[in-house]
Amino acid sequence: MPRRVTIQMVADKAGCSPTTVSLALRGDERISGATKEMVWEIAEELGYVSPALTKRKAVPDPKVIGVVGRFELGLHQIITRDIVSAAQKDGFDVIIKDVDLYPRPIDALESMYNLLVKTVIVIEPNFDHVPARYSPQVVIGQEVDRDKTALVSTVHKNGCSELMAHLRKYGHRHVIYLDSPFSPAAAQRLKALEGAAAENNIEMTVKKGGNTVTDGYDSTVEMLSELWNENARSGSFVERRGELGQYTAILCYNDDCAEGAYIAMLKAGLSVPGDISLAAFGDTELGKSKIFSLTSVGLNHKETARLAYQEAKRIHFKGFRRGGVIEVPTFLVERSSTGPANFLIR
Repeated sequence: MPRRVTIQMVADKAGCSPTTVSLALRGDERISGATKEMVWEIAEELGYVSPALTKRKAVPDPKVIGVVGRFELGLHQIITRDIVSAAQKDGFDVIIKDVDLYPRPIDALESMYNLLVKTVIVIEPNFDHVPARYSPQVVIGQEVDRDKTALVSTVHKNGCSELMAHLRKYGHRHVIYLDSPFSPAAAQRLKALEGAAAENNIEMTVKKGGNTVTDGYDSTVEMLSELWNENARSGSFVERRGELGQYTAILCYNDDCAEGAYIAMLKAGLSVPGDISLAAFGDTELGKSKIFSLTSVGLNHKETARLAYQEAKRIHFKGFRRGGVIEVPTFLVERSSTGPANFLIR
């Protein structure tokens, strides 16, 4: 009969006291993150079963699915709404955690773990590192760091190709792209846009943008100030200073960013799409409303949510994590924020 692994054995190998090990395994805030991670890795290596893990195994599986995202973003809201709708039809409850409400994004996953939620979907994670015990079952995004995590991934190529062909048809040859800070999703989107721009002989200039309304507004103010920088009042927008030179369209990382850009341009005396065409990614509720009527690359959120939920449900009942990538295509939805390049309608 194999010898039972004790907390003292974990402490001996970790080079710390049994008390420190116990606190680390319970996630106590007095223990540093590095020490917690080291203790957990050693405990898993030795096969130590903590009381917390025993408790998790003893609790019957309730029909609960967790969703972690950043709900300031419209796309995260829509995907979560669709997941909740599907889950409720199957009798599941859904626990939702917003990473912006925690000191660190990983704390939202830790909270799910402490609540004994065993099946978790994460939307576009922005975690530096995920300990194995917190690893989600399904990720909606562009990459995962564990082989057994299922990935539901948006394929940007088709939507970007349609967007650039649409702009070229309207005479646009020089466009600005307001990119998001680096993330796997941002990198894949930029790569697809650059490829589509080259295919359509469109020159695309990339500038710092963001993924929120405020980011879009601030980055557009900065961009207009840079382009119109003729005197000390360049950032005040107290008078109309003309269009954006050779640039006739602005593309934004997502609808949220484009909404902020739209407001900044209106305050600067520019009309959309008369002076400048505007397009984005997401096809969100506010973006497609009559307030903005954004031309947008639809990220197929209904299909994304359906596939993510179906995979989470399968894992919940069967317990087998097979990993792999489930791809979702994108498509362009044309609305009134894009039109002919301004030099064609003067």
